[in-house]
Amino acid sequence: IQPVSYANKTSNEYIITVNKDMYHILGTKYETGIREFETILFIYESRTIISRNKVNAKGRQLLGMNQLIGNSLPMNNLKSSIHEIAFFKSNVLLQGEMGTEVKAVVLAIYEESTLSKKQFFEFNCASFRERDIEKNLFGSIEESKSSLGILKKASNHTLWLRNIDALPLHVQAKLVDLLERKVMYKQKSTIKTILPPRIISSTEKNITELVENGVLRQDLYYLLSPHTITIPPLRERSLDIIELAELFLKRHIKKNPNEKFELTSDFKTALTSYSWPGNILQLNNVMNKVAIKISDSFIIDKDLLPLDITKCIEPINPETKSIEIHERELIEKGLEKYGTSVKAKQQIAKELGISIATLYRKIRNV
Repeated sequence: IQPVSYANKTSNEYIITVNKDMYHILGTKYETGIREFETILFIYESRTIISRNKVNAKGRQLLGMNQLIGNSLPMNNLKSSIHEIAFFKSNVLLQGEMGTEVKAVVLAIYEESTLSKKQFFEFNCASFRERDIEKNLFGSIEESKSSLGILKKASNHTLWLRNIDALPLHVQAKLVDLLERKVMYKQKSTIKTILPPRIISSTEKNITELVENGVLRQDLYYLLSPHTITIPPLRERSLDIIELAELFLKRHIKKNPNEKFELTSDFKTALTSYSWPGNILQLNNVMNKVAIKISDSFIIDKDLLPLDITKCIEPINPETKSIEIHERELIEKGLEKYGTSVKAKQQIAKELGISIATLYRKIRNV
């Protein structure tokens, strides 16, 4: 029995191994003092981490948080948030800009949860015409023929409601009724009780503005957001950009795919200096274009990048700005972005390529 170092404050979490199978459990451990039964473990919830049969019954590999690439401070905070809700079946509301890895985060939440052995459903609210959304969500009865909506199909499973901001207000009101009363109106005179799905909802828009502008009902917001997670944009994850770029290049390079490539320092600087408004989606697209233009030398330089990315590199003019001033600005931006904690300063030092002691010395001079 191995305790989890990052267990939450209200419960005890352990990793246990039984017959080479590994489990993540929520419970309480008692020491008995009896040789035959030294430890008794009361288990409240559990999920399989590693099994001798690594693929589930449907042949799908559960990757969990391994789907999320990067070890920057924002990404580690995101992973911690997902871990904190692993044993809860309550709803989750995600906010992430266009192009962020929303689906990977949704699947990580699902696959890390205790509902991972049940089914996963996806419903894109923006892909239906307004008059069809209600029927596809709640089902319908027409001429004695009934059709099941996604909410019924996903009962007691996990449902991803994508682009929740596209739901019409009258449909939002009906969803509020379902989530509050746990009932579904199937006929005028009949109410059928169902167990609602665990809903993971997401939007690319600002949640606060959606509620303030009346696009998203406030009561629905409360019902969907016992847990709210913001997916960090790529511009806040400069430490992850090179790792992601290399991963995408490996996927896209078709000419001698086993040949090792080399990224020049100018290429890396251009990537980490650009703001990436399209986030992961844009980076993947750009690396696809770079892979097509790669030369036989497999040395990847900034001239393979689009002009709008390379022009963001501003050379330091020694007559107007010294290296010390430039470095000071980078430190100030780092402190503003990550904060002043020890962990934040370690992150800043890592991004600047200096030791933590050197960073402290430079901070004193800022």
